[in-house]
Amino acid sequence: QTSFLSRVINEELHLTPEHAFKLARFWSLLGDEQSYFLKLVDYERAGDQEFQKFIKSQIDELKKKNSEISKRTSRENKTFEGLSLKYFGSWIYGAIHFLTCIPKYQTLQSLAKRLSLPEDLVLETLKDLETMNFVKQTKGLWLYQEGDFHIERTSPFVILHHQNWRQRAILDAQNFSSQSIHYTIVLTLSHKDIERIRALVLEYIAEISRIASPSTPEEEVVFNCDFFKV
Repeated sequence: QTSFLSRVINEELHLTPEHAFKLARFWSLLGDEQSYFLKLVDYERAGDQEFQKFIKSQIDELKKKNSEISKRTSRENKTFEGLSLKYFGSWIYGAIHFLTCIPKYQTLQSLAKRLSLPEDLVLETLKDLETMNFVKQTKGLWLYQEGDFHIERTSPFVILHHQNWRQRAILDAQNFSSQSIHYTIVLTLSHKDIERIRALVLEYIAEISRIASPSTPEEEVVFNCDFFKV
């Protein structure tokens, strides 16, 4: 009833669990999103402090679970049978790997020219990538096979991965290209606003993943994102 909904909006009443469930379905909330919303309603409706504390712990657990970037993207976690160190030891492997998605960068010569690297080094890297089943050589072309993966933040290789591409970002910043974006700012914020910005960054990363997955490979770019307490 509209009168009931009006009282809910004016914070005179709470949604019933049934109303919350139907709203979640109407909004197409799935899995943890639906659970999170329903628990928020349970928390507000709870009249017992001990029960409210119990619901709050479940809400916090859902927030913690979904603060992991791997939960916000569709990428699977992966290791490459002992070759992870080689792959993440240099930016060159990732750069060559994903450039092979683009037709004009599927030859040894075009890859070497694009990255300003010796052909011998590019060839050695391509052979390693072929061993990892990331590329395949066909009629003189090096074709992308797979590689839409994610490594856990606790992996020792993730530090190398961040370091490699941030160093490349610093080099790119020195070119002063109008096509590049490099932004660094130090802020002082309330704890509440820190959580708001953190949530926005996570959602933005998820949105980038949703856009990138079906996108036609035409150019290779790098997106670095840092947000942390000093």
